[in-house]
Amino acid sequence: MPPDPVLDWLLAGDPSVRWQTLRDLRCAAASTVRRERGRVAGEGWGARLLGLQDGDGQWGGGLYNPKWISTTYTLVLLRSLGLAPGHPKAARAATLLLTAGFWRDGGINLFPRSQPRSETCISGMALAVLCWAGVDDARVDALAAHLLARQMPDGGWNCRAMPGQGGATHGSFHTTIIALEALLE
Repeated sequence: MPPDPVLDWLLAGDPSVRWQTLRDLRCAAASTVRRERGRVAGEGWGARLLGLQDGDGQWGGGLYNPKWISTTYTLVLLRSLGLAPGHPKAARAATLLLTAGFWRDGGINLFPRSQPRSETCISGMALAVLCWAGVDDARVDALAAHLLARQMPDGGWNCRAMPGQGGATHGSFHTTIIALEALLE
């Protein structure tokens, strides 16, 4: 291949960018991609995030809040960066999320005092990280069934839909992508 300054720049970056560049833009051998992806836990952004995990297994001092730095969002980010599935620190945190949030309706509710039902977006994010983290628990299957039951007549999902209570009447792009990614995982 002729020199490509953009590819060279991407390949000079973090392991989380390199492995995806090798896979998607360079069509590298699977063993090369796997080896580079394996570096995510020990170098760069992935290692830095893993190093910020609190002693109790959470990130940012909470499961969902503070938003963007909490356990839920850090797990979503680590998954996107390419941390290997089943990493022990991710599995520990994902199990905390399931244990604290599993709700009587089969979804995830991290706000039981203010919200009488689980929330579809959070349930979808949780299902994706639980599957990726390799959490082997019957509640994960119940969560998948719950998410499937929340599919709307138009085929999508919406965080604002409240079965039996009104709310959104059509799927939203964002929630639908979250649900589909979770079910794919």
